[in-house]
Amino acid sequence: MMAQHPSAPTRERSIAILTHEVAGDAQQVSGIRALARTALAQHLPNLPDLPDLIDDVEMVLSELVGNAIRHTSSGRGGTVRTTIKFTPGRRVRIEVADDGGAVSLPRIGEIDRDAIGGRGLQVVDKLATTWNFRATREGTTIWAELTGQP
Repeated sequence: MMAQHPSAPTRERSIAILTHEVAGDAQQVSGIRALARTALAQHLPNLPDLPDLIDDVEMVLSELVGNAIRHTSSGRGGTVRTTIKFTPGRRVRIEVADDGGAVSLPRIGEIDRDAIGGRGLQVVDKLATTWNFRATREGTTIWAELTGQP
């Protein structure tokens, strides 16, 4: 189920806890996941209104970074830029920016039960409260927000 998601990023005050750029290499995904886990583990205990979102944030981040590497120029000698923020309303926001060159814009496709991959945005759609993307000539930034329980 693809919900209608707002197209503009959150404009409320947010706190960036991780901003990092990695080479567009699939081997970098595990490294960025580890950095995210460490940053979240350091900050989440200080925010008692957020439950343990670390696993879900890690999963969404790795799916978005993996997609950027597989489907854009970032994976052909480019880079992927990631940001994780805390935003008002008990949300964790993940942003992944690529170098452009995608054949198509991000979308949830039909599931091929025999395929090894192709489920990344379906995972993101299930775990995130909201997600969307901004495409420009320079590349695409896809973002997802996960909301903690009150």
